[in-house]
Amino acid sequence: MTVVLITHNSAIAPMANRVIHMRNGSVASIDINPSPVSVEELEW
Repeated sequence: MTVVLITHNSAIAPMANRVIHMRNGSVASIDINPSPVSVEELEW
């Protein structure tokens, strides 16, 4: 399953396998998260 979530809320990034940062309509960086956390572990 693939889920694409577009947000300005960086607090949810730790649960992602991969975070793609965009700047001016282009990919600025791609971060791979080797150990994503569950939604229950997120701190809002």
